[in-house]
Amino acid sequence: ITRTISDFVHLSSNGMKFGSFKENIVFHDGTINVRTSEIYKSMYDIHYQRWLKWFKKEQIFVVNGDELITHPASPLSQIEEFLKVTHYFNKEMFHFNDTKGFYCWNPQK
Repeated sequence: ITRTISDFVHLSSNGMKFGSFKENIVFHDGTINVRTSEIYKSMYDIHYQRWLKWFKKEQIFVVNGDELITHPASPLSQIEEFLKVTHYFNKEMFHFNDTKGFYCWNPQK
């Protein structure tokens, strides 16, 4: 739900959505419109099943989006390990942006 709302807010703030969240997501009969981009992107099981047609489960690394938002260096380090690449990211490279409300990357650190 949080991801869907976040996507809607982002699209709305960029002028790509008009009206309320409910008007865009819920049909008049109360059912959810699964064809909206916000809902479809959040249907991870459908995407995961499609990916498994092409990749082994061991080749897929699932990132916890909440952790990426709250502690970005940790999941990025896990991705580096999964990909077996040289570690680059560290927590000093990120600073919390009070205006945006989340961490931003500062490559000079």
